Amino acid sequence: MEEARLLESRSQRIACRKVLPARKVPSLLDDVREGLMQEPRKLPAKYFYDKN
Repeated sequence: MEEARLLESRSQRIACRKVLPARKVPSLLDDVREGLMQEPRKLPAKYFYDKN
């Protein structure tokens, strides 16, 4: 019985791998730097909303 549970749990494992983004995702610093150098100055709206 214990052996069957062990085999069952091994077959249901999930492999996690880190996947690098296909393109560079700008950071907050990148967005602020770019936005404040423009005329008129602006920041992306994504920084003004909660994730909820």
